[in-house]
Amino acid sequence: MSDAVASVTSKIARMALDAYAQRYRVVANNVANIDTAGYRPLQLNFEQQLTALQMAVASQTADDSELGALVDAVHPFVETAAPIPGDTDQASRLDVQMTQLTQNTLQYQALLTAMDQLGAINRLAVNGGST
Repeated sequence: MSDAVASVTSKIARMALDAYAQRYRVVANNVANIDTAGYRPLQLNFEQQLTALQMAVASQTADDSELGALVDAVHPFVETAAPIPGDTDQASRLDVQMTQLTQNTLQYQALLTAMDQLGAINRLAVNGGST
């Protein structure tokens, strides 16, 4: 089971990096269209799917093959964001996009750091503890 968990964790981490890169493009598109009349901002649906995956795994005892199938069902996709009532202020829309960009950057960097540290631990294990 630990090999399956490690494999699934690695797959989700790679998927998350791809999703963060895709979110950069979504935010850039939203900023580029901030002055376009009638434009509805886009958002990336990824964390919602991870939450659903987490709940599905927690609610059942999935074996290795089921765990892989559940992860394979997660596919980040772009959708139109729900309108914010009374949102007519361009500055506030830009602030929202910049906040999302900053959050995305921090999450991307944190994941890269975690993956780098995991790689360092694996290298230590392969090399018998010597660097």
